[in-house]
Amino acid sequence: MERRSSGSGRPGGHALEPRLGATGPHVAFDVALEDLLRAHDTLKQHGVAPLSFFGEPANGPSVIGWMPAAAVYFRDPDGHLLEYLAMLPDVPRPGLGIVTWSEWQ
Repeated sequence: MERRSSGSGRPGGHALEPRLGATGPHVAFDVALEDLLRAHDTLKQHGVAPLSFFGEPANGPSVIGWMPAAAVYFRDPDGHLLEYLAMLPDVPRPGLGIVTWSEWQ
């Protein structure tokens, strides 16, 4: 996954709003990491497209290196942006920006 920056001053940039096209805030649900790692397949089984941090089709979670947290994004039937978020017990790695779960591992 390409690392991007919006110039917001955050390490690695915070490109969520401009790339996902969200016109307002999104709702994030704090979930257990095990549930988040299953979310991608579960969403697809129910006909919901999992998205990356950048709003692109995703094959797994995005990791926000400066938090660190893993996230899976998706839109509800009305188009609202939703996020499953699991904080990671790892040491933050802000220099990585946003990476795929496999890159984080």
